Amino acid sequence: MVAMTIPFAIDSTGGVAQTDDLWRQLLDRIQALVGTQLGERVARADYGVDSAGLLFTSDQLASARMQLAVRDAVAAWEPSARVTSIRANVNDQLGLVGIQVEIAPNDTPGLESANSRIVQIGADGTVSSLGV
Repeated sequence: MVAMTIPFAIDSTGGVAQTDDLWRQLLDRIQALVGTQLGERVARADYGVDSAGLLFTSDQLASARMQLAVRDAVAAWEPSARVTSIRANVNDQLGLVGIQVEIAPNDTPGLESANSRIVQIGADGTVSSLGV
């Protein structure tokens, strides 16, 4: 199956960038989910993660709450993925949330080797990713 890459991009031929790599497609969808603020999508206000709401909390539970929010969002919106690990780093000084989500396909029980992508969310809402 071929799908457009997320975030949207234009390839070297001037067409929409696409991939047939199923892992890449799944990681792209996870990045889009984690990088979307709750309420940002008009027709799906409950799609996304409230990273902005956790960014400027001064308690030490912000990282744990971010991990729970990501797990809940993936469970609700990406049934083809199973979260195997999440590491969240909330940096109030820099206004950044770094989230590394490791996933495995949900249709392969017992498969614990996972791919991951680090999604960084800035206080201004910018989303960037590290890794494939």
